[in-house]
Amino acid sequence: MDDTILFVHGWATDKEVWAGTIDSLGGERVINLNLPAHGGKLKWNEPTLKPATDEIALHASGIADGSIVGVGWSLGAQALLSMAAIDKKKFKALVLVGAT
Repeated sequence: MDDTILFVHGWATDKEVWAGTIDSLGGERVINLNLPAHGGKLKWNEPTLKPATDEIALHASGIADGSIVGVGWSLGAQALLSMAAIDKKKFKALVLVGAT
């Protein structure tokens, strides 16, 4: 599989929420990121999803169009939906958990 799976956590969690899932994939190409203000990163001083979409865009840069499967939970799902609307070509699929 040449796809990259990009995991985005939800509110009040960090990338460790996906650790068991990622371990079970055994060697697949994975990006597991911390959103701003989660996991010790910079503060989220913006009342929009822009800090999250900026972080996703940073991690998605350099990955071929149409080869990212985004997996997001809660806030992560909302951020992926926003990012996919901004850069439609980048994503092959989205898996949204508790996207509201």
